[in-house]
Amino acid sequence: MKMVSKLAMAAVLSAGLVATPALAQKKKEEQAQGQPPLKVSEAFRKPAAAAEKALKAQDWPTAERELAAAEAVAQNEDEKFFAAVMRLPIEIHKQSRPGIITSVDVLLANPRTPPASLGAYNFYRGQATFQSLEAGKRAPAAPFLIKARELGYDDVDIPVMLAQIYDETGRRPEGVVEMGKAIDAVKAKGQRPAEGWYKWATSRVAASGDRAATAQWQLRYLRDYPTIPNWRIIIINYRNALPREGGDRFARINLYRLLRGTGALADTNDYFEYAQSAQLAGLPWEAIAVIDDGRKATKIPPAEADFNRIYTASKTAVTNEGSLETIAKAAKNGKEFSAIGDAYLASGNSARALELYDVALTKGDGNANQINLHRGVALVNLNRKEEAKTAFGAVNGAGALTDIAKFWLLWLDLPPLTA
Repeated sequence: MKMVSKLAMAAVLSAGLVATPALAQKKKEEQAQGQPPLKVSEAFRKPAAAAEKALKAQDWPTAERELAAAEAVAQNEDEKFFAAVMRLPIEIHKQSRPGIITSVDVLLANPRTPPASLGAYNFYRGQATFQSLEAGKRAPAAPFLIKARELGYDDVDIPVMLAQIYDETGRRPEGVVEMGKAIDAVKAKGQRPAEGWYKWATSRVAASGDRAATAQWQLRYLRDYPTIPNWRIIIINYRNALPREGGDRFARINLYRLLRGTGALADTNDYFEYAQSAQLAGLPWEAIAVIDDGRKATKIPPAEADFNRIYTASKTAVTNEGSLETIAKAAKNGKEFSAIGDAYLASGNSARALELYDVALTKGDGNANQINLHRGVALVNLNRKEEAKTAFGAVNGAGALTDIAKFWLLWLDLPPLTA
């Protein structure tokens, strides 16, 4: 992934770093401001003026030749300053990082350098240093980049480079923050940040094991790159980070529902894991529906033995379960109403599921987050999207259910996902 742009000649020109006045004009300005007069010999002046003229015309061979002649006779700080000002764009044009570093070092140390140019010079010094060193050894660039930022120089490459430096030097959280700054800066200009930046940050947050922070970055990525493949891989990655036992086992079912509801189930493996998870969670109706969907979409081979086994077992379980309505009438508390609501949701009767979830909430002894999440899914199935947003918004606190609700909320706010 290409993270940092080349040293751009256009940027130098637009910053006014080489559009210096002619030497005579510069001398007049210095005198008018009460500064010490320029000390420029005639031997230096003639080739320097020719080099400046060639630079403005972007006649690089002539500029290089004339500047070399001027540098050969440069004696004092004023002459060295003018030589370095003209040398810098030539070295940038050649993409010569050692040459850039040498030129900028002269300018940073020279008392004639205008304070307004120091930010840009620090940036180019940092960028050239960063690009000249191997990954893992680029820390020397950081002080220049930080100084450039402190001096008000605004370039998105600053946080991008700092992000990588911090990542390489054991300061990964700071690196992620810097990449976030880069993304925000690009978006503030009405542009679209590079997709690789999101992947870079998301992978590093995920490696930290902070599931909530990972989800926030995944949401950020999907908001700006809302494709079906991205949606699927991010949900799958989030699912894979969940423990297979305990309460998160039910979170996995909800992630599969998210994939199914958003059209992101992709292959035989997706359908198998979803159907198997539904069966193990005691939701045979959902296992049957998922397999039927997969067969209709030609994602499941007709004679596939594992699917046939789950399908047959689920059919038997549904028969043995008997009437859901009979069970619903016998429910006494929030947990029981919620559980039978889940069965109706799994069976595809979202309207009845919603009624039972509403009753469960009034009882006060159920898992409110789980009930509200499932209410939201039922409302999505009923195409009552604004009500679904309210239900998902009621899921709060830390945990997988809250993250899943946020994924649903994001999807509801997005245009149709692209392939």
